[in-house]
Amino acid sequence: MKIELINGYYIEVDALNYTLRQRYEGKTKDGQPKESERVIGYYGKFEEAVRSFLKRNQLDCMADMSMDLDTYVKSIAECNLNAVQTIQKAWEGK
Repeated sequence: MKIELINGYYIEVDALNYTLRQRYEGKTKDGQPKESERVIGYYGKFEEAVRSFLKRNQLDCMADMSMDLDTYVKSIAECNLNAVQTIQKAWEGK
């Protein structure tokens, strides 16, 4: 089973674990764009995979940004809210 998240992230579920993966655009040896994917981690519980996703998504949302602490906290909250809403929609769709 595969649970699609946002920003290219998804969780694969099998009998032994939950695997958090991310699709991204990489490059071939000659510099041509190609779709790739990477394993972020293997987790024994769904909640652990989701926590890892939230942390990674936060970093992705704010890459290359410079901000004060208040703006940072608001940005984290907004990023997490979007991610949680996506997960809830997927869960309700089951």
